[in-house]
Amino acid sequence: MKTKANIYHHTHWDNEWYFTEEDSLIQLTYHMKELISALEQNVIDYFHLDGQTAILEDYLELHQEDKNRVKKLIEDKRLFVGPFLSQIDSFITSGESVVNNLRYGINYGNQYGGVCKVAYLPDSFGQSQDYPKIFNDLGIHSFIFRRGMGDEHNLPLDFIFQSNDGSQVICSTLNCGYGFATAPFLNKTLTGDAGLDYDGKDIKKQLLNLARLSTLEGEFLLPIGNDQTPVIWNFKELLNYYQNDNTYDFVEVTLSDYMEKLSKNKENLKIYQGEFINPQYHRVHRSIYSVRMDIKNLQDQLERLMALEIQPILTILNRIGLPYDEKIIGRIWNLLGRSQTHSGATNTDKTNDLILNRTAKAFNLAEALKVYLIRKVAVSLPKEHAPIVFFNTLPYQRDLVMELKVYTKSKKFSLQYNGNDLEYTLSSQEEVYGGVVRKNSQDHDPNLYYYESTVLVNIPKVPGFTYDTIYVNENTNYIPSSFEATECIENELYKIWFENNRLCVKNKTNGNVIEDFIQLEESGDEGDNYDYSYPSKDMQNFASFLENTVSCKTSKEKQVMYIKAQMNCPKDLASRANQILNNKDAIELEITLKKGSSIIGVKGVYRNHALNHRVRLVVHTPYQTTTSIAGTQFGYIERENNLSIMKNWKKEGWLEEPTPIYPLLNYVLLKENRDSVCVYTKSSKEYEIIGENYTDIACTLFRSIGYLGLPDLNRRPGRASGIAEKIIESPKSQMLGDNKFEIGISLVEGTDMNQVVTDYNLYAVQECYYQNQNLNKVVYPISYFQTNPLQNEIEDNYTLSIPNDLNRFAFSTLEMLDNHTILRIFNNGEACQTTDLLNKCDLFGGFKQKESQIRVGEIINVKVE
Repeated sequence: MKTKANIYHHTHWDNEWYFTEEDSLIQLTYHMKELISALEQNVIDYFHLDGQTAILEDYLELHQEDKNRVKKLIEDKRLFVGPFLSQIDSFITSGESVVNNLRYGINYGNQYGGVCKVAYLPDSFGQSQDYPKIFNDLGIHSFIFRRGMGDEHNLPLDFIFQSNDGSQVICSTLNCGYGFATAPFLNKTLTGDAGLDYDGKDIKKQLLNLARLSTLEGEFLLPIGNDQTPVIWNFKELLNYYQNDNTYDFVEVTLSDYMEKLSKNKENLKIYQGEFINPQYHRVHRSIYSVRMDIKNLQDQLERLMALEIQPILTILNRIGLPYDEKIIGRIWNLLGRSQTHSGATNTDKTNDLILNRTAKAFNLAEALKVYLIRKVAVSLPKEHAPIVFFNTLPYQRDLVMELKVYTKSKKFSLQYNGNDLEYTLSSQEEVYGGVVRKNSQDHDPNLYYYESTVLVNIPKVPGFTYDTIYVNENTNYIPSSFEATECIENELYKIWFENNRLCVKNKTNGNVIEDFIQLEESGDEGDNYDYSYPSKDMQNFASFLENTVSCKTSKEKQVMYIKAQMNCPKDLASRANQILNNKDAIELEITLKKGSSIIGVKGVYRNHALNHRVRLVVHTPYQTTTSIAGTQFGYIERENNLSIMKNWKKEGWLEEPTPIYPLLNYVLLKENRDSVCVYTKSSKEYEIIGENYTDIACTLFRSIGYLGLPDLNRRPGRASGIAEKIIESPKSQMLGDNKFEIGISLVEGTDMNQVVTDYNLYAVQECYYQNQNLNKVVYPISYFQTNPLQNEIEDNYTLSIPNDLNRFAFSTLEMLDNHTILRIFNNGEACQTTDLLNKCDLFGGFKQKESQIRVGEIINVKVE
C-alpha cells in the first residue's frame, strides 16, 4: 500500500529582510492578484498565506476593490490566513505583545471570513513553553512549527505540547523544513532519486524520515512552497503527474483538516512540556538576541510602557469619564508587532532603519498618549497651586519614590500632599526664560523668568491603580533637603562601596559580602547578525575602573554612585589575533539605591569605537549552580548551564553549536537553597551563566558585527544564514558610538516566583506624573496644544479597586475589552484558591466561568465589576 503524502500549497512571507517592506509590497501586490485569479478560476483549490494577516492587510489597504473577492475565498475555506498578525519572535517578545499580535490577527481576519485556527510558525527560531496556554485562551488548539526540536526531546513529528497550567495544543513539526521539497516537486523529480535540498540533505531520505516519524500510520504532512513563493499555476497538473508513483500517494489537504485528523488520534500522542530551542536539525540562532540592541531596547521600553502604564491609565480614566480608545491602542500594538518578527533585526541596515523608525513611531504615539492622558486629569483640576497629578499604575500598594520636575515663579516652594507638607530633596534648580526667545537675552522680559527644579519625593502607601495629586505652594519659606557627598551608598537592605578598584556589596539581611560585584567583559566576535561566533584567535578583557572617578551623592529618597571606567581592547579582529590593545572605550556607570527597594539599579553608557567584539556585564554571585531560572511570557523556565552535547556537536552534525546562551525576556536568577541573586533587564536580551562553577550571570550588552550572513563560522559551520549566495555588509550593526544599558539586581532571601514578577514590574515601570502649569509650555511637544478639561467634575484622587488577594499573583496588564475592565494576572506559584469567586474571561474578554480555583501557571483574565 502506498504512503499518503498530504500536501499543502503555501508561501512563507517575510515582510522585510535583506529586502525592504517596499520590495515586499510590490511582490505581494502581483502575487495576490495572481492568487485571487487562480482560486476564482479553480486553477488551484487551496492556498495557505503563511499564518499571518499583515500581508493581507497591506494588500487590501491598496486594493479595497478586492475586499469582497478575498472575503468570499476565505469564507469558502479556500484561502487561509492568520491567526498571527506577523511571524513572531518566540522568546524576547513579551506576553502582552504575543497576545496582541494574535488578537489583532484574529480580529482582522474575522472581518474577512475568519482565520485558520492552526497556529503556524514555520520559521520562528524556537518555541516558547507558554504557547499552549496563550493559544488555548484565544480558541486555538493546533500548532505547526519547524525549528527547535531535537533528539533530546524524544518525540515523533506529532505530539501534544503542554504548558505548565495543563493547557494543550496538538502539534505537527515541519522536521525537514517548509520548502525542502518544492524545487523537485516543480521539476517533476520529487520521487526517485530527487537529489539534495538547499542544506545538502538527501530528499528521498527526508521523505522516508517523515513517513517513519509521523504518528498517522501510512501518511505524513508535506509542505510545497517557499519564501515569497508565487502561485504554482500547474499545481494540479503536477499532482496528477505524481499519481503514477509506486511509493507515495500525493493528495492535497488543508492544514485544518490535517490537524483535525491528528486530533482524532490524540490518545496515542506523547505529551511534552518545556521549550524548544535545540539547534540540532534547524538553526535557532541561540545568540540572535544581542544583535542591534538599540532596536531591541526601544521595543522592550515600548512593551513596558504599554502594558504597565498606558493601558492601566486608560482603564482608570475610563471610570472617571474619559473613553478607552481601543483604536489607538491597536495601532501601537500593530506597529510594534510588525517590528518584532522572527528575524529579530537580522536584516540589512536599510531594513533595520525602517524597523527602528517604525518602532520609534509606535513609541512616540505611546509616549504622546501617556502625556495626554495624565495631562487631561491635571487640567481638569482647579489651577490654583499648579497640581501635579501622579499615578500608581500597578495593582500593589507602593511607597513611591519619584523624581519630579517642578515649575514655579518663586525660587522657594513647598509641596502639599493630603493637606500636609511633603518632604522633598532638591536635586537641581535652574532659572529659565519662558517668553518669546530673542537673539539678545537683554531683550527678554524680566517678568517672564521662572524656575525649573528637580526634586525627589517619597510618598508612602499609595494604593494600587490610583491617581492622586500634589499641590505646589509658592508662598512659603520651606527649606528642602539636599544631596550630600558620601563615600558609599546604602539603604535598608544593601551597602555598596568601592574598594581596591572593585565594587563591593553587602546584603544586610544575611551579612554576606560580594566583592567584584559587577564587571564589564569584552571579547572578540567574528559572527554575523544571526550568531555570535568566537574568533579562532581571541582575547578576553575587563574594564578598569578609573581611579578618583568614583563619587556618591545621597538623600533620604535615593542614593547614587557614579563610576567612570575604561575598556582597553583591540580595535578589530586583526589586532585581536596579534593580541594588540590599541583601542580605549569609555564607560560611565550609575549605581542606584532607592529607599525601601530591594533592587540595585545599574545604568550606564558604553562608548564603542572597536569592531567585531562582544561586551557583557557580569554579575558575580556566591552560588554554585547547575541551572538558571528565567522568566517567560507567562511563567518561568529552568535551563541547563552546562550542556553535555557541547563536546560532540560538530561530530554529530548539529547545524549550530548549542552554546548555553539564552534569551533574557525580563529576569534571570541563580539560587541556592532559599536564597537567590536575580537580574532584571530594561535592555539586555541575552544571558549566559559562566564561571568555573557557574556562579556568574553574564548579560550581553551589545554585539558589534558587520555582516548579514557569513559562512563557515566556528559556532555555525556550513552555508551562510540568510542569503547563501551573497554576503551583505551591515556596518550599522557594529554599534559604534553610545550604547546605553540598564539592569536591576536583587539579592533575595527566599524565592517566591510571583514576587519575582512583582519586583520586575516595580523595577520596569516608569514615573507617571504631570504638572498643570503655564510657565513651560513645551515640557513635551504635545504640551503646547490647548487641551480641554473633562466635562464632568472629578476628584483629585481616585482608586480602581480590585479584590485584594489578587495582588499576590504576577501582574501582566489592566485593560478594557468590549467595555469591560479586565485584569490580567498569572500564577507563578502554587495552586490555590481566592477568597472570592472570580469572573474569569478569555483573552478576548469573553466570559468563561466563575471560580475561585487558580491553577499553577494559569493566565487569569478577571472581569472587574
